[in-house]
Amino acid sequence: MVDRKMRSLWLRRTSRRLSVQYSLLYTGLVLVIFLLAYFVSRYEMRDWAKDLMRDDAASLQVVFDEGDLDSLRASVEALSRLSAARMRIFGLFDEAGNAISGKLESVPDVRSSTHVSLRELGLPPDPSGEVDGYWVQIDRIGPWTLIQGISDEVIFELLEALVAALVFGFVSLLALGLLLGSRIGRLTEDRVAIISDVLGRASSGDLSARIAAKDPAFDDLGQVETRIDHALGQIESLVTAQRQITVDVAHDLRSPLQRLRQRLERLAPTSRFEDDKAAGLAAIDQIERTFNALLTIADLEHGQSAFDLAAVPVGPMLDDLRDLYEEAAVIAGMTFDVSSPGPDVAVLGNRNLLLQMLGNLVENAIKYCPRGARVAVSATSRGRQVDFTVRDSGPGMAEGFLPHAYDRFSREDPSRHIPGNGLGLAMVRAIAIGHGATVTLNNLDPGLCVLVSGLFSSSVNEAALFEGRVAR
Repeated sequence: MVDRKMRSLWLRRTSRRLSVQYSLLYTGLVLVIFLLAYFVSRYEMRDWAKDLMRDDAASLQVVFDEGDLDSLRASVEALSRLSAARMRIFGLFDEAGNAISGKLESVPDVRSSTHVSLRELGLPPDPSGEVDGYWVQIDRIGPWTLIQGISDEVIFELLEALVAALVFGFVSLLALGLLLGSRIGRLTEDRVAIISDVLGRASSGDLSARIAAKDPAFDDLGQVETRIDHALGQIESLVTAQRQITVDVAHDLRSPLQRLRQRLERLAPTSRFEDDKAAGLAAIDQIERTFNALLTIADLEHGQSAFDLAAVPVGPMLDDLRDLYEEAAVIAGMTFDVSSPGPDVAVLGNRNLLLQMLGNLVENAIKYCPRGARVAVSATSRGRQVDFTVRDSGPGMAEGFLPHAYDRFSREDPSRHIPGNGLGLAMVRAIAIGHGATVTLNNLDPGLCVLVSGLFSSSVNEAALFEGRVAR
């Protein structure tokens, strides 16, 4: 089961599938070609044996035509003696079937151009066991019959040499095919890895990442690389323009708001306008907090925010969180619980941002839960990671709102009767992304569970190793 799963994972890479497919195709083609070569060569060898015996018969016919029976008998005897190790046999017979010359003593009952065993030829078994029979040729020379044969050992040895050469060639070409397939697959895998790395960096906020294809017109993968670079350039331009608009609006409105604040603060204190003055200053504070939140979210999401990293002890940070929100929870008629994983667990990050992230989640829970609800914050250490969980027993979120919960200014309460600006969860997600973590929302029926997972953990004793590091 595990081997099958590992094979499946290994073949999921496009480059490896291409390499395997190319190698199988190449191996199949080479095997077909070599099989054809083998059968054609075997046919040619048998045809060569027939041609050789026909040529010998034609030569003996010339000897007979130019001489007499004695000359023919002497030539057949000479050919028999010259044949080494029973490679060739010859027999010359008269019309009555009596042997005149050669090693054959009687005319075998066989057809011409066929393979005949030693027993059928009336010959003793070969002591070496290498000769099983002969390919025979029967010809008429005048009134006499000439029977000659070539042992199957000759053809078999030639075929064995051919098979050995073909096997060696097949193995060599197979190795070459696997090498070429692996090389082609590795080149493709390297290019796909570059594309994947660039897209991963872009999804993490680094929109300046580019593939920089060397030759876009070389193949279709080069065209894909060029189009990805073009798309990333367009996205970077749009995001930069959007962020610049946000920054410009925030800065342009900040000066009028400051002037308005100064005018309100210079008003002489009177009982008649004091309430309106306080409401105006509170509204200005709210607008400035909204602008600051927008700028912070934009910086964090697009990788433009540089912040100090340190090993932040989880326990003391959660204690501070309890001190900040326990009284608000009690006033709202809720139970507020905080549990820590232990005194020696720390998370690598920026303490102020992490505390703001958890605070936003607790504020949301207190804001939307009814009296009598329970809000619980916990941290869990698993290996080299720490997860934070904020859980409540309130009404939860509508399923249709969950996909839009992280959108800026998105609020589940369309009437906006509950105070807020709709940037809380957007800020939570931005801070989590800035720390390399993820945020997950789950309805508990009743209640809502927010899980921030994937924060890098470190021992409190390792704090000195991380002090002063910059996130991006």
